[in-house]
Amino acid sequence: MKNRLTALLFAIALPLTPALAADDADVVARVNGEPVNQAMLDFYRTQKQRQLGGQEPDADNLLKEVIDIELMIQDAHRQGLDDHPELEQQIKFYRQNLMVNLAARQYLQRHPITEDDIQAAYKELAASQSGSEYHARHILVDTEAKAGELIAQLDEGADFAELAKAESTGPTGPRGGDLGWFSPDRMVKEFSEAVQEMDKGEYSSEPVKTQFGWHVIKLEDTRQAQAPALEEVREQIVNRLRNQRLNDYMAELRKDAKIEMK
Repeated sequence: MKNRLTALLFAIALPLTPALAADDADVVARVNGEPVNQAMLDFYRTQKQRQLGGQEPDADNLLKEVIDIELMIQDAHRQGLDDHPELEQQIKFYRQNLMVNLAARQYLQRHPITEDDIQAAYKELAASQSGSEYHARHILVDTEAKAGELIAQLDEGADFAELAKAESTGPTGPRGGDLGWFSPDRMVKEFSEAVQEMDKGEYSSEPVKTQFGWHVIKLEDTRQAQAPALEEVREQIVNRLRNQRLNDYMAELRKDAKIEMK
């Protein structure tokens, strides 16, 4: 029952569908004499698939949910809700929403994203990811004195990873302080500057202070940054280019618009 109610509430939140002609050959059910046709069922299936992340909904439950929706619609008509002010506002909202989406789609059709656009954006992305990447561990503690004690233990031959497991207050402590591979811009300034000054296998001779506390850092390795393959980031690039197109569209509209804000 909870799942059915959720489905109905989901259906209520869907954009209004266009009027669909009821051809007897296309009717999949009748509810108090009112037809439910295949086109409506197909439309609802598409919406459910989006809700389920592409998964195909159960066919029997799908028809039951559409019938439930029709029953609620009929009851709403009996109550005179088709003239309710809230309904009019919702219809206006959905109509405006559909118009905005249609205008955006048509603008993108007039200004399509080409393969050349994608290749150019990928080259920019690859260039921005040049430089070095670092693999480091760290031990995070609350005080400079504690960090100094840990450095002294390392000087005496203590194992860095085991010391991190025992002493670090950061979330990487249980895995020996391992931060994995990262580019300098992913870390706070003080931390990244310290790492970039270290040699492979070296640990910090002095505690490093950041907004998170005091760190003892060990540089495990360095490598040249590698840009991801184009196909790994193609969707991300297309989405970014699409957003840029729509920003251009809004800039065009605002340029000649008279806007008064109160």
